[in-house]
This record gives sequence, structure tokens and C-alpha cells, in this order.
Amino acid sequence: MGAVSGAGGAGGVLLGGVLTQAWGWPWIFHSVALGSALVAAAVAVLVPRDAGQRAGRFDLLGTATVTLALTCLVYGLTTARGAGWTDPWVLGTLGAAAVLLAAFAVIELRRPHALVPPRLFAAGRVAAGNLLMALLGSVWIALFFFLPLYQQQVLGASPLVTGAGQLPFAAANMLGAALAPLVARRVGATAALTGALLTEAAGLLWLSRISADGSYLADLLGPTVLIGLGLSIAFVQLTALGVDGVPRGGRGSRGRAGEHHPAGRRGDRPRGPGDPRRFGHRPRLRPSGPAGSPHRRLPHRLLGIGRGPRP
Repeated sequence: MGAVSGAGGAGGVLLGGVLTQAWGWPWIFHSVALGSALVAAAVAVLVPRDAGQRAGRFDLLGTATVTLALTCLVYGLTTARGAGWTDPWVLGTLGAAAVLLAAFAVIELRRPHALVPPRLFAAGRVAAGNLLMALLGSVWIALFFFLPLYQQQVLGASPLVTGAGQLPFAAANMLGAALAPLVARRVGATAALTGALLTEAAGLLWLSRISADGSYLADLLGPTVLIGLGLSIAFVQLTALGVDGVPRGGRGSRGRAGEHHPAGRRGDRPRGPGDPRRFGHRPRLRPSGPAGSPHRRLPHRLLGIGRGPRP
């Protein structure tokens, strides 16, 4: 999934430059709306239902509450820059966001089919993984905002050239996602994650040295490639950590770990009548890495290590 996301990012930044240069920036939002509608239609038509799972009720109240809470939070944060933090609308929307988030937590505790079941955070290292993923997102999402501004307003690049300038970053992202399972097998999941975060930090530190009289080749190309490699490997490992210890039925939007993950097994298929695993037998394969290594502490299906799934 990481490699596919990188490819989508490469196409997105390039298409965004084309649309902005040809018809103006409002077409960015038009294309997102159209693309979202097409994806929703494709999911409804092409994605099969899982016959092995019971269909639960949709948590409409929880979904509406958290959506309103995030809307108020984003509105308050974006308005505060122009109106000031003491503006009544800013304070009101931020206060509403806090109240709605608290209400969402209470609702999820009482719903039998909660959007975010609280029991998930008691399993494995789900809370730590999702907290680290949120911190990682706060870094790389800001990068996509400031880099185009620097390229266009400081370096004087056109929207099309700016979009093309993001392609090395997207390519490094795809490469890192493909290498992530190999790195995790070789050095362990913990070491892979630590090295990826240090690589990204080094790229950001390098990027902090850009100046008003800089250039793309000298100041942007190297650090963005470094950031792309570190970001993609960290994303893969944190996704694995975010579902560590979660039962199959509780993985929700992340799907079955390993099936939608670049580090997962690719040969896992529904068990047919001739599959011995269907009757509780599992192939006797030795997992990679010595006992006590990080490979044994993360789910084997998430790290691409040869162990059959539990029946």
C-alpha cells in the first residue's frame, strides 16, 4: 500500500501542477471531489464483502460527533491566524471541538458497534503506534504545504515545475515502501523504525538550511529524497505497530494486517477444503530472527515473515 500511495502521490502532485497552471487552483478541489466520487463508486461495485465477518451496525452518532469536532477544530486553528486567538469565533469553535471530542469518547464507550472501540487501545501497542503515526503525520503533511510555497514564491517556479519537482520525493517514497520489509527482516523492526526516523530527521535538518537565494538542485533535491526514504519505511513499521495485538475482527479500516500492507504476506488466500490449516494444522516454518528479537514482538504477517496465519 505504501508503494501504491507513493505512486498516487507522484501522479497527484504532477496533475495538481497541470490543473493549477491550466485552469487555476480551484480545479484542485473540483478534481478531489470528482476523484472521491469515482473511488466511492468503485468501492461499491468492485470490493467484495467478506463472507466470514458479521455485518455490524453503522455508528452514525459517533461518526457525526467526531466529524463535527474535527471540523470545529480545523476551523478554529485556521481562523486564529487572521482573527487572533482571542477572537470569540475562534474560542467558540475550539471550545466546541473540545466538548464534541469528549462527547465522542463517552459515546464510543456505550456503543456496541463503536466507530473506534476503546478496547482496541488495550491490545498490544496500538495506542503507542497510533500516537507515533499522528506525530509523524504532523511532520510530513506540513512538508507538502511549505515546499510548494518555497518553490513558487521564493524560487519562482511555475505550478507545473513545482509539481514535477515533487516526483523525486514520491519515487523515494515508493522505493522505501518496497524496501521496508527487507530492512525489517535484516535488522529487526525496532532498528528499522529507529533508522527510518533518524533518516527523516536528517533530511529535515538538511532542509532547514534553505535560503532565499537557494536553488532546487542544491537545496531541495537531496533532503527531499532522504525524507522520502525515511518517511516511507517509518510509515510501514508504524502501521504494523498500530495493529499489533489487535484481533482480526477489530482491525477496522486498516483491514486485515498483511493483506493491505507492503510488508505483509502476499500468498494468504481463503482456505479451501484441501488446506490443512483449515483444521488447525499449521506449516512448521521457522520465523526469521533469533528468539527475543523484534521480529517476534511484532505480528509476523505484518513483517512478511514466513509463518502461516492462525486458524
